Amino acid sequence: MQIKILGSGGAFDTDKTNSSFLIDDKILFDCGYNVFPYLRKNNIDVYKVFISHTHFDHIGSLETLVYYNFYVKGKKTIIASGPEVIRELTDMLASHFKNLRFENGEEGVQWHLITGSTIRGDHGIYPNYGLVIDNVIITGDTRACENIRNKIIELLNQYEKVIVFHDYSDWDNPENIHCYPSNFKEYYDDLIKKYKDRLKFYFYHNGKNEGLILNI
Repeated sequence: MQIKILGSGGAFDTDKTNSSFLIDDKILFDCGYNVFPYLRKNNIDVYKVFISHTHFDHIGSLETLVYYNFYVKGKKTIIASGPEVIRELTDMLASHFKNLRFENGEEGVQWHLITGSTIRGDHGIYPNYGLVIDNVIITGDTRACENIRNKIIELLNQYEKVIVFHDYSDWDNPENIHCYPSNFKEYYDDLIKKYKDRLKFYFYHNGKNEGLILNI
């Protein structure tokens, strides 16, 4: 499996691509307001999108991607997430997409509910889901939390190595709805010490890993 971090920029960044991932050149994780321009500039075609939550820096160019795939590429876009996010997305976007039809009457968008491969994060009052693929966790925007800690332990019992792409901001602010240093340490420090050769974290939000490619 290949995972590429397309961007690590936050909601207010103008010089970075919004935090987003490309998995095996097939699955896009989040589609913020400057992700579609990045895809077109780099000639990346993608028709499967996982959305962590509905903040604009994570869905801002989703509609453009759907219309591009439909009208230019003649293909439907599959949009997937957990139940609450799918509910919000359909409420926000379905009125736009309902008129998209191929000539045979097939819908241009396919909504796909994922349960077993998602993990609920802690992004304040906002529903947020990360994605779990084999021994890899992509958290989406979230504080460190018990759900992610428990999933890490579960995966360590199944796999020799576990890799976590974790939201992280390097300033300590308990009011932050993103992970911050003392929050990270509280939930994961003991795991890192215990499984130092088996557990690897990559920080991506407001981080320096933009453009990083890992073959896992």
